[in-house]
Amino acid sequence: MPHNMGQKAFLTSVSKEDLFEFLQKYGHNTHSFLLAYGECDWFRCDTPPGLVACVLRGHTCVVVGDPLCEPEHAAAVLDALSQRIGKRYRIMLTLASAWLVTQLRQIGYGAVEIGRDPFFDLGSWKPRGNRTKKIRSAVNLARRTGVTVSAYYPSQKRDLHLEREMLSCAKAWLESQRGFTIRVLSEVRPLESAGERRYFIARHKGRLVGLLTCSPIYARNGWFIEDVLRLPQAPYGTSESLIGTALESLREEGFDIATLGPAPFVDLETDTEHPGRTRLLRAILTVLRPFYNFRGVAHFRRKFAPTWWEPVYLAFWPDRITAGLAFDVINALFPEGFQGLARSWLVSRIRAALAQPLAVLQRGFLFLHLDLYVPLKRRYRLLDSFAIGVGLAVALVVLLATYQEFRGPDTVTVAVSEFCEKWGRGPVLAAIYVFLAWRLLAMLSRAWQAGKDDSPLTTTDRLTKE
Repeated sequence: MPHNMGQKAFLTSVSKEDLFEFLQKYGHNTHSFLLAYGECDWFRCDTPPGLVACVLRGHTCVVVGDPLCEPEHAAAVLDALSQRIGKRYRIMLTLASAWLVTQLRQIGYGAVEIGRDPFFDLGSWKPRGNRTKKIRSAVNLARRTGVTVSAYYPSQKRDLHLEREMLSCAKAWLESQRGFTIRVLSEVRPLESAGERRYFIARHKGRLVGLLTCSPIYARNGWFIEDVLRLPQAPYGTSESLIGTALESLREEGFDIATLGPAPFVDLETDTEHPGRTRLLRAILTVLRPFYNFRGVAHFRRKFAPTWWEPVYLAFWPDRITAGLAFDVINALFPEGFQGLARSWLVSRIRAALAQPLAVLQRGFLFLHLDLYVPLKRRYRLLDSFAIGVGLAVALVVLLATYQEFRGPDTVTVAVSEFCEKWGRGPVLAAIYVFLAWRLLAMLSRAWQAGKDDSPLTTTDRLTKE
């Protein structure tokens, strides 16, 4: 990563061995293990000992997660960072824990809550009662469909063929998503530091259709369920089966807690001292909603009935939010930067504005060019076609009734009789049969082609070529 002016004066390199030593001692934050991906630079403090993951952009030092140090020394480590970088740089902490924010506010930092992290007490959590009935229903349906879930431990024995399938699943999942990537925090790297992680594999009829990865939270004897990936055509309940199996397996291994990761913009508390910051967060939520289904993420996490929720924060020094601070943070966290994010937002807005008219045009040209009509879900194609046919029939009946009302009785009957005498019943019925057969073959060919494109062999070949 290119260094800004003055960056070399206080940032240093950290070996993998030193990093994992700090992670195993002080990795309290949910996302602490993700720092091993190597996308950050480091500030190292000797007294007290601590590591801080940094990304510098403009005049802002963006700290990823909590400092890796003893909890009671976190404020001192960050104070040493601020003294080293001087007054030229602001400091912004992303996804800071509540215990850290309590200390930071005492030394002049500002903070704003941006989401909540659901935690499971593995010793007491069980999917029982009315709160988890949807989870049980989805898991049972997936089991009846033939979905099986198994664990994979690379630390014991590596399976290269399975890992190629896992990469194929991750690639297919990424291709089906429309969203943005946050540096370090939301990048999908299923095999990074594989020996330290847990994996759970979902198969359907021998084919890998889902993948779950877990990253350790060393200092809390827990696990972060980092990625839950599934193929678009995976049976319903695959994700729920993966998560349920992972929680049960981690409990049997003797771990204390697990988390699904923060749900952004969930149950935010209003900042009474700075109400403008709450309004700013709501404005950001409105802008980012086309990229990310915040409500869907929160709803999915609530279905598992977490034992408790912990707030996560943005903390910043000095205690004020400026346009320059927001600009630098966006450039630090998003690989495409502010311009790329703004371009993506504009394109998504244009697509949303054109989606409804295009859908109407697609259905209007159904009889002229069948390929323009592509339903969103393949399992609803037959039902959707039937609905269109019934709708056209009803519209035709209404038009004929209206025409007959204005032109007198038996007008429609006479016109139909003359048409049949001139053209015959056979050609009309033959045209109907040809259309229905054409429609059925089109659906079957699309289903076959989709299955062919998403097959593990084809995806693996594409991945290998790239």
